[in-house]
Amino acid sequence: MFTIDTYLPTRIIFGCGRLEELKSLELPGKKALICITADRLMHTLGILERVERLLQENGTDYVIYDKVQPNPTKACVEEATALAVQCDCDFTLGLGGGSSIDTAKGCALMLALEGDLWDYAYTGTGGRKEAKKSVSSSNYYYNLRNRHRMRSILCDYESGH
Repeated sequence: MFTIDTYLPTRIIFGCGRLEELKSLELPGKKALICITADRLMHTLGILERVERLLQENGTDYVIYDKVQPNPTKACVEEATALAVQCDCDFTLGLGGGSSIDTAKGCALMLALEGDLWDYAYTGTGGRKEAKKSVSSSNYYYNLRNRHRMRSILCDYESGH
Protein backbone atom coordinates (compact mmCIF):
# COMPACT_ATOMS: atom_id res chain seq x y z
CA MET A 1 0.00 0.00 0.00
CA PHE A 2 1.29 3.46 -0.92
CA THR A 3 1.16 5.90 1.99
CA ILE A 4 2.70 9.28 2.72
CA ASP A 5 3.08 11.18 5.98
CA THR A 6 4.47 14.67 5.59
CA TYR A 7 5.23 17.39 8.09
CA LEU A 8 6.71 20.44 6.40
CA PRO A 9 5.52 23.65 8.05
CA THR A 10 5.50 26.53 5.62
CA ARG A 11 4.57 30.12 6.12
CA ILE A 12 2.75 31.65 3.19
CA ILE A 13 2.12 35.36 3.12
CA PHE A 14 -0.60 36.18 0.60
CA GLY A 15 -2.89 39.11 -0.03
CA CYS A 16 -3.04 42.64 -1.35
CA GLY A 17 -0.40 44.84 0.32
CA ARG A 18 1.09 41.99 2.37
CA LEU A 19 4.54 42.20 0.75
CA GLU A 20 5.33 45.26 2.90
CA GLU A 21 5.19 43.01 5.98
CA LEU A 22 8.50 41.50 4.88
CA LYS A 23 10.37 44.43 6.42
CA SER A 24 9.14 43.60 9.92
CA LEU A 25 8.65 39.82 9.85
CA GLU A 26 10.73 37.63 12.11
CA LEU A 27 12.57 35.58 9.51
CA PRO A 28 14.14 32.16 10.15
CA GLY A 29 17.66 33.38 9.38
CA LYS A 30 19.85 36.28 8.38
CA LYS A 31 20.59 35.42 4.74
CA ALA A 32 18.01 34.33 2.18
CA LEU A 33 18.37 32.55 -1.12
CA ILE A 34 15.72 34.17 -3.32
CA CYS A 35 14.57 31.80 -6.07
CA ILE A 36 13.08 33.45 -9.17
CA THR A 37 12.40 32.35 -12.73
CA ALA A 38 14.83 33.00 -15.56
CA ASP A 39 12.18 34.92 -17.53
CA ARG A 40 12.94 38.09 -15.49
CA LEU A 41 9.24 38.61 -14.67
CA MET A 42 9.98 39.55 -11.06
CA HIS A 43 12.45 42.17 -12.37
CA THR A 44 9.99 43.51 -14.95
CA LEU A 45 7.16 43.86 -12.43
CA GLY A 46 9.47 45.57 -9.91
CA ILE A 47 8.73 42.92 -7.30
CA LEU A 48 12.32 41.73 -6.90
CA GLU A 49 13.54 45.26 -6.22
CA ARG A 50 10.80 45.73 -3.61
CA VAL A 51 11.75 42.46 -1.91
CA GLU A 52 15.43 43.44 -1.91
CA ARG A 53 14.60 46.79 -0.28
CA LEU A 54 12.30 45.19 2.30
CA LEU A 55 14.87 42.55 3.22
CA GLN A 56 17.51 45.26 3.66
CA GLU A 57 15.12 47.19 5.93
CA ASN A 58 14.65 43.96 7.88
CA GLY A 59 18.43 43.60 8.29
CA THR A 60 18.47 40.46 6.16
CA ASP A 61 21.06 39.77 3.48
CA TYR A 62 20.21 37.79 0.35
CA VAL A 63 21.52 36.07 -2.76
CA ILE A 64 19.47 35.64 -5.93
CA TYR A 65 19.13 32.39 -7.85
CA ASP A 66 17.54 33.45 -11.16
CA LYS A 67 17.71 30.28 -13.22
CA VAL A 68 14.44 28.59 -12.28
CA GLN A 69 12.68 27.10 -15.32
CA PRO A 70 9.09 25.88 -15.65
CA ASN A 71 8.83 22.35 -14.24
CA PRO A 72 12.05 22.70 -12.21
CA THR A 73 14.49 19.85 -12.24
CA LYS A 74 16.53 18.05 -9.64
CA ALA A 75 19.61 19.64 -11.27
CA CYS A 76 18.08 23.11 -10.79
CA VAL A 77 17.48 22.44 -7.09
CA GLU A 78 21.01 21.09 -6.70
CA GLU A 79 22.46 24.19 -8.38
CA ALA A 80 20.38 26.51 -6.17
CA THR A 81 21.41 24.55 -3.08
CA ALA A 82 25.10 24.76 -4.03
CA LEU A 83 24.76 28.55 -4.37
CA ALA A 84 23.00 28.76 -1.00
CA VAL A 85 25.75 26.72 0.68
CA GLN A 86 28.54 28.69 -1.05
CA CYS A 87 26.97 31.99 0.09
CA ASP A 88 26.04 30.82 3.62
CA CYS A 89 22.28 31.26 3.13
CA ASP A 90 20.21 29.93 6.00
CA PHE A 91 16.71 30.07 4.49
CA THR A 92 14.98 30.23 1.13
CA LEU A 93 12.42 32.55 -0.35
CA GLY A 94 10.45 31.51 -3.44
CA LEU A 95 9.34 34.63 -5.25
CA GLY A 96 6.67 34.23 -7.91
CA GLY A 97 4.67 31.18 -8.87
CA GLY A 98 4.85 27.43 -8.53
CA SER A 99 8.23 26.73 -10.13
CA SER A 100 10.07 29.25 -7.94
CA ILE A 101 8.28 27.97 -4.86
CA ASP A 102 8.99 24.32 -5.68
CA THR A 103 12.66 25.14 -6.22
CA ALA A 104 12.81 27.03 -2.91
CA LYS A 105 11.13 24.13 -1.08
CA GLY A 106 13.53 21.58 -2.59
CA CYS A 107 16.50 23.79 -1.76
CA ALA A 108 15.29 24.28 1.84
CA LEU A 109 15.06 20.51 2.22
CA MET A 110 18.58 20.01 0.95
CA LEU A 111 19.96 22.75 3.22
CA ALA A 112 18.49 20.91 6.20
CA LEU A 113 19.03 17.28 5.18
CA GLU A 114 21.98 15.16 4.10
CA GLY A 115 22.29 13.15 0.93
CA ASP A 116 20.70 13.46 -2.46
CA LEU A 117 17.37 15.18 -3.07
CA TRP A 118 16.02 12.06 -4.74
CA ASP A 119 16.71 10.06 -1.56
CA TYR A 120 13.65 11.80 -0.06
CA ALA A 121 11.29 11.49 -3.05
CA TYR A 122 8.32 9.20 -2.44
CA THR A 123 7.40 8.45 -6.04
CA GLY A 124 9.09 6.95 -9.09
CA THR A 125 12.73 6.10 -8.47
CA GLY A 126 12.83 8.05 -5.20
CA GLY A 127 14.53 6.53 -2.18
CA ARG A 128 11.61 7.19 0.23
CA LYS A 129 14.12 8.12 2.93
CA GLU A 130 12.57 9.54 6.08
CA ALA A 131 13.70 13.05 7.04
CA LYS A 132 15.23 12.85 10.52
CA LYS A 133 15.43 16.63 10.92
CA SER A 134 12.71 19.26 10.86
CA VAL A 135 12.85 21.86 8.11
CA SER A 136 10.20 24.09 9.63
CA SER A 137 10.32 27.85 9.12
CA SER A 138 12.61 27.50 6.13
CA ASN A 139 10.36 28.87 3.41
CA TYR A 140 8.75 32.23 2.85
CA TYR A 141 6.88 32.80 -0.37
CA TYR A 142 5.47 35.74 -2.20
CA ASN A 143 3.03 34.01 -4.49
CA LEU A 144 1.20 35.71 -7.33
CA ARG A 145 -1.49 33.05 -7.19
CA ASN A 146 -3.71 31.90 -4.35
CA ARG A 147 -2.50 28.32 -4.50
CA HIS A 148 -0.13 26.20 -2.46
CA ARG A 149 0.90 22.57 -2.58
CA MET A 150 2.41 20.87 0.44
CA ARG A 151 4.66 18.88 -1.91
CA SER A 152 6.95 20.02 -4.71
CA ILE A 153 6.87 18.96 -8.33
CA LEU A 154 10.43 18.36 -9.51
CA CYS A 155 11.78 16.37 -12.46
CA ASP A 156 14.87 14.20 -12.67
CA TYR A 157 15.63 13.99 -16.37
CA GLU A 158 18.67 11.78 -15.79
CA SER A 159 16.51 8.96 -14.42
CA GLY A 160 13.51 9.76 -16.59
CA HIS A 161 11.29 10.79 -13.66
